[in-house]
Amino acid sequence: MLSLVMRECFILCSVFLRDINDVCLSYFNDNLLMFYI
Repeated sequence: MLSLVMRECFILCSVFLRDINDVCLSYFNDNLLMFYI
């Protein structure tokens, strides 16, 4: 459940925060790993 929320946040972040996409990706990659491992 929580992982789905994170995934939606990641998509929103990717779409709306393209200017800082690298920061966004690094942040969510670190957090998503916790849910998928």
